[in-house]
Amino acid sequence: SKLALLIIEDEESVSTAIQKILTLSLEDRHELTFRTAKGKDALDFLERGERFDVILCDLNLGGTSGRYVFEKISSQYPEEIERFGFLTGDRAHHETAAYLASTGRPALYKPFDHAQLLELVNLLSKDAK
Repeated sequence: SKLALLIIEDEESVSTAIQKILTLSLEDRHELTFRTAKGKDALDFLERGERFDVILCDLNLGGTSGRYVFEKISSQYPEEIERFGFLTGDRAHHETAAYLASTGRPALYKPFDHAQLLELVNLLSKDAK
C-alpha cells in the first residue's frame, strides 16, 4: 500500500530523522512518499491538490506557527484534519497543553522514540481511511 506523508518542521535534522525512522520501519509494508515543508509551503502543497495520508506538524515553526497551519487546514481542507498530528518540544507551558487538547488532535512531545512515532503514524493513517 502507498503512504504519503507531509512533515511540517523547521528543523531539517528532525524532519530527516523522522523520514529515516519511518523508512526503516515501514518500507517493507508501504510504498512511502515524503514531502517536507517549513510552514506556509505545506499549505501550498494542499492548495495545488496534493493529499496526504499523514500530516505531522511542529507547533513552533520559524516564520509561522503550527497553530496557523492547523487553523488554515481546518478551515480550507477539513477532510485532512483526521490525518493531522502535532509535534512539539514545549512540555512546560500549560497553555500549550490546553491548546493541543482543544484541537482534539494527537500530539507527540520531543524527544520521542521510534515506537511513539510509529504509533502516531499508524493512528493517523487508520483515522484517515
